[in-house]
Amino acid sequence: DGDDCPLYAFDEWILDDEGEGEGEGSVGGLPSLSAAYTAPRCFPHDFMSLMGDEDDDRPPYRWLLIGAERSGTAPHVDPAATAAWNTLVSGRKRWIAFLPSPPPSMEEGGSGVGGYGGGGDDDDDDADGGCEGSAVHWLRNVYPSFVVPSVPGGEGTARAPLLLDFVQLPGETVYVPPGWVHAAVNLELSVAVTHNFVGPRNVRDSLEAMRGHDPGMAKLW
Repeated sequence: DGDDCPLYAFDEWILDDEGEGEGEGSVGGLPSLSAAYTAPRCFPHDFMSLMGDEDDDRPPYRWLLIGAERSGTAPHVDPAATAAWNTLVSGRKRWIAFLPSPPPSMEEGGSGVGGYGGGGDDDDDDADGGCEGSAVHWLRNVYPSFVVPSVPGGEGTARAPLLLDFVQLPGETVYVPPGWVHAAVNLELSVAVTHNFVGPRNVRDSLEAMRGHDPGMAKLW
């Protein structure tokens, strides 16, 4: 419980329709959970599904997320100009999302994604054995530079409308538009399901991004 960098599991295989376990629709002998939910009705499009759902045909796009208190993701942008939805099953999750193209004065948080001081999986741990690139480290040490005191000695107010800071509760779904820098920290043991997807509004940008990153995949799409 005292770990400053607790485990945050992103499991895509448990949602695999085909599975790799004993029998169709199972993973390691466990039934797939993909049939236990449907995508929110407000997100009906999934243009990447045209590639098929086989592992070799489509990049990973859906995950079951299980994380302890203080686990999470440091500031990042979802790949290939995809959008995302995230539905919380249990727990509480704090989100910080930056609106696109902040002015240079907002980029005072240090190195990282767009100057937000965001770490990543490749960042080294700090000298004290903690996790310098972790979400909770960013929240404690970098995020305060993006808020201003509401009153002397007060807790501070986000520099609206340049960022959003809110808590997601069970049963709520968060939509992350393509290109938005965002971070999330679990405030308690949390379980969620998330999908990255491409719809009419981001299909051109996503295709261009994929052409630059993986021309073969873009051609298949």
